[in-house]
Amino acid sequence: MVRKEFDLKITEKRDEATDAVTLKLEIPENLQEEFKAEAGQFIGVTAQINGEAVHRSYSLSSSPLEGNFQEISIKKVLNGKMSTYLVDEVKEGQTLKVVPPSGHFYKESENEKNHVMFAAGSGVTPMLSIIRYLKEKKPNDQISLFYWNKTVKSTMFHKELNELMREMPKLHVYWGYTQENIEGCDFTQRVCDKDLKSCFYNWSVSLKTPVFYLCGPESFMSIIEVFLGTKGYDSSQIRKENFFINVEPVKAPAESIDEDGKVLVGDKSLEKIKSGSEAKGVAVLDGDKIEVEFQDEETILESLLRSGENPPYSCMEGTCIACQCRVTEGLVSMPAETFLSEDELEEGLILSCQAFPKSKNVKVDFDDL
Repeated sequence: MVRKEFDLKITEKRDEATDAVTLKLEIPENLQEEFKAEAGQFIGVTAQINGEAVHRSYSLSSSPLEGNFQEISIKKVLNGKMSTYLVDEVKEGQTLKVVPPSGHFYKESENEKNHVMFAAGSGVTPMLSIIRYLKEKKPNDQISLFYWNKTVKSTMFHKELNELMREMPKLHVYWGYTQENIEGCDFTQRVCDKDLKSCFYNWSVSLKTPVFYLCGPESFMSIIEVFLGTKGYDSSQIRKENFFINVEPVKAPAESIDEDGKVLVGDKSLEKIKSGSEAKGVAVLDGDKIEVEFQDEETILESLLRSGENPPYSCMEGTCIACQCRVTEGLVSMPAETFLSEDELEEGLILSCQAFPKSKNVKVDFDDL
């Protein structure tokens, strides 16, 4: 199985904050269709670091309206092989192996929207991509960004976001700093119910339907999700992105684990097929219904790639969540320890790079996320 990667040149490297940089990647004319992006999508990056091939996913911070370049913005994390390499070592003129954009963080709408964004640290990168896009295409949409960092110096895009507020009357940025209290700071502690109530009063004055974007550590997003639930917002209004790879996988509840030590997702009333049995399926991808035959000991993602399809994926290790989809018919199994939460598994969400068909017919949807 071959990963669809392309060599892209780094034409610019610039500092964004303490231990954070933006890399500008040149998109040659012959690859511009391949790298056509949507706001808030991510790309897969591969680099050889000390003789080891390391794969990571990074959200685009650039607008998808830029055809001849894309930008990713990286903050160095403790013991992060790739982030340390990209921030400290990589130089302009070098090339990176890059998987084209994928993801469904932002969903286009004909109606005017109230975009409510919650970001922590480098979680702001897909938000900036969306804001830059909305500035050009949806100038009447309301945007509220609630953005937490440790200090001003550690805050990515601090200057640019202030400039964008001056240029965009409907953009409001609210700053949270957990390690300093300065003028202009709206929140002085980690995200909590008290601060979220204040956030609620700020975004709820708009009469436009809100859509929520969350990007940061799992604990950060969970607190916000619970709060939004208490305010009556539906899960369909909440979009999440999480590439904080240092989060530990969660073990599924014992009652969800079968005798083989796997977690079952989907219709558990169906009879499980035995190893070596034939299985067929349908995958909904970019609006198309794709028929696929699953081979023994082959994941759903591997089956789609073997069939010549181009589903979203990156790390192939179950950590980046790029290959997430939803089981709408049938039964599949996954490892008992996964980066998906118990609620997400109950909702039928799976990682296709780790999921195996366990019923004769399986249908998965990459669009319904």
